[in-house]
Amino acid sequence: MKVSEKLFQENHTAIPETTTCSVCKKECGSYAGLSKHINRLHAELSEDVDSVEGYTRQLNKLLLIKRIMDVAIKYGDGATLSLIMKFMIPYFKASGHNKYALACFEHVAQTKFFLSPRMKELVIHECFVNNKGNANSNMAMDLAIEHCNKFFKDNFTLKDSTPSQAVLNRLSFSQDTLEKVLASFNSGFGLGDNVQSRSVDEGRYMSDLEKVVKYLAENEVFCHISGRRHQSAKLRKASVNMVELLDMAEFKAWMVDKYETMEDQCFLPQ
Repeated sequence: MKVSEKLFQENHTAIPETTTCSVCKKECGSYAGLSKHINRLHAELSEDVDSVEGYTRQLNKLLLIKRIMDVAIKYGDGATLSLIMKFMIPYFKASGHNKYALACFEHVAQTKFFLSPRMKELVIHECFVNNKGNANSNMAMDLAIEHCNKFFKDNFTLKDSTPSQAVLNRLSFSQDTLEKVLASFNSGFGLGDNVQSRSVDEGRYMSDLEKVVKYLAENEVFCHISGRRHQSAKLRKASVNMVELLDMAEFKAWMVDKYETMEDQCFLPQ
């Protein structure tokens, strides 16, 4: 618990509530104007004195988020996944991944403002698929579709580069039957099943993990050493919390603009 508090409880720059500068109280008229005003008169760049510790902190933070997301998908926890999508909006925006930021923002905006309670529950839980029928064995729907596409490409050959929809439908309907035939063939001849989960040797896994932990501990990556720097400029840049460097006034202007665009769009039936 103390580790997570140290990683996540930081002094983030607050999203401005109005277009008035919080420092000099000047009314800027727009969020874009507020952004230019702050960058011109009040911007202060903090210098990181230990990029190794900073990079380790930021990497652990994102790895924990990834772990929580994987567990949420496995257990079909749509509420937690939606919360992660909300949390990642400023990260995607700060890193320049605008399409991911927009997708997450649209999901959050739909579930918070535009959908009825019933449709909200459907949207939150529609991103999982369970092909095994077992508890806690869900997977992301887009990943399941990619697996289906790979199976189709590996086992079907199209002689026409532009097949008709009827041909595609016929081949798609036969895919489930073909999967059963191939599974029976592999089982009959004692061949391995590629779709089975790969087994992990617990002993070797723990041995490798202990080697990694020992190496990291010897190099004191979790300790603060003043003046320590990465040689790579990209790693030095990644050692700073990217959300701290995000222009919050511009970020809010972007969200307001996307929200106003969504107000004129037609969503799922209520």
